[in-house]
Order: sequence, then C-alpha cells, then structure tokens
Amino acid sequence: MSRDRSRDPGDLHPREAVTHYLRRRRSDSTDASVKSWKYRLKLFVEWCQGIGVERVGDLRGYDLDAYYELRSGPVAPATLEGEMWTL
Repeated sequence: MSRDRSRDPGDLHPREAVTHYLRRRRSDSTDASVKSWKYRLKLFVEWCQGIGVERVGDLRGYDLDAYYELRSGPVAPATLEGEMWTL
C-alpha cells in the first residue's frame, strides 16, 4: 500500500484528522475512552464547520480560545477541561 508521505497534516479537514487520531488511539485505549474522545471531537468538528475551518492548519490559538469560551457556558468545569485536553 502506497501512502503520500508528502501530504502536510495541516491540510487535513478536521473530520479527517479526527478519523486518523481515533484510528491511531484505538490500539492502546479502551472502547469507552475512544467513544468519549469521538463525541468530544465531533462537537469540535461541528464548530470548525460552523466557522468555516476547512483545514486543521488554519486553526490558531485564538480559535481554540474562542471554542473554550463558547463551551465554558453550558458545561461543568471538569467537562470543559476534558474537552480541551482532548483537543
């Protein structure tokens, strides 16, 4: 199987990056952990789509701060910490 090793990971769509990440983590993680990460990352991908992020390389620290601010209202601090850790 041939892979394009020249592809910049920053060019991945957020959904594609999540798929790669979860695939890699499945071998050393519990099903419950993977399920939790998948849900957390699904929320982030939906947010990325909503603001027009097409490539993970387009994300900046300010974007993560904006996501943090958005999520900080409706969730408990421990939940928010877990969500941000996953990112």
